Amino acid sequence: EAGSRALEEAGSRAYLALPNHEHRASAYYPLAAFRYDAERDLFWCPQGHPLRRERANPEREFYGYRAEPAVCNACPVRAACTPGTYGRQVHRSFHAASLDRVRGYQGTAAYKKAMRKRSVWVEPLFGEAKQWHGLRQFRLRGLAKVNTESLLTAAGQNLKRWLVATGWGRRH
Repeated sequence: EAGSRALEEAGSRAYLALPNHEHRASAYYPLAAFRYDAERDLFWCPQGHPLRRERANPEREFYGYRAEPAVCNACPVRAACTPGTYGRQVHRSFHAASLDRVRGYQGTAAYKKAMRKRSVWVEPLFGEAKQWHGLRQFRLRGLAKVNTESLLTAAGQNLKRWLVATGWGRRH
């Protein structure tokens, strides 16, 4: 969070294609139906009841919020909110503030331009690495070995482009 804020203060922006989980089919209210209150660090359900933070999960990097079971069980819209009797729960990422800031960029012209460039410059290289160089999954384990494997693939891609540019390679 502090690192991304420092980058933004220096004039850099994180233009990321963030996943949209709102399209998931569910019979229950989505997270977007709940309002987050940053000042009190709690969520408000569509019926106006609070969901208080009850836990943090450092491994998966989220906070868990839960409503009082008695309140949920007595709620007239419980069937549209939760199947359980322990109270509705929602999760908020440790990085939610940064993600919200990035979502705020999505409507800007600079963001749209960056995504168009990415679709032409970066995504085809990822697709090539995946289809032609076996990078659907890494063969090695550990960050250093994965970095080495991906760098060797990128070097191979660059070498192929250099050979084409200099006239080497397959003859047409």
